[in-house]
Amino acid sequence: MRFVATLLMWVVTTLLLAIALPAAWVQQNLVDADGYAALTQKAAADPGLQSAMASELTTQVARLGTGVNTGTVSLVASTYTSSASFPGQFALANRFAHRWLFTDQIRSSVDEQGRWVIDIAPMLSDTAFKETLSDYNITVPASVPIPLTDNAPAVLRPGALRPVATYGPWASIGLAVLAGLAALLTLFIARSRGKMLVGLGWRRCWSVRRVGPQ
Repeated sequence: MRFVATLLMWVVTTLLLAIALPAAWVQQNLVDADGYAALTQKAAADPGLQSAMASELTTQVARLGTGVNTGTVSLVASTYTSSASFPGQFALANRFAHRWLFTDQIRSSVDEQGRWVIDIAPMLSDTAFKETLSDYNITVPASVPIPLTDNAPAVLRPGALRPVATYGPWASIGLAVLAGLAALLTLFIARSRGKMLVGLGWRRCWSVRRVGPQ
């Protein structure tokens, strides 16, 4: 009976760890606004993303002025997106998108059609664009919203994930506590606590590898 109880508790602990670790990662990197901003800041180092943003910035500059040489602006935009200032400003822009989903503070994160947008005004206000925009007599508006999608699914609606932001931290903590209690109970029941520690430790390492670095 003791062996069966130990095995059962090991399975329960394993399942709880398999749920708790991804939940903690999601809470830290997606639900939390600062964590999400940090994640997007890291993503800004990707050359593909830099190229896409340079193209979008070039398009927006062309819309703000007349007679714009897109070749020149594209070169400036590419230089900017590969600079040290781009990741931080890209993360700042993505905070608008995060606020749109996870809070009810949505006015600055949607356009007239209710589409999900990010504001790239801080990017165009960077010193990298100053001289070029001045040459074309372009003044950057206070806000330059860029729609991320025209036909957002039901889940991507203003404030749709607000309950996740409200209860997510409690759920993440609760799962971690349950996993810890289950692990302690497993050790208490087990005859060979050393072997059980090894078993639980291996399982946790395997779960962390699947989830990614914390």
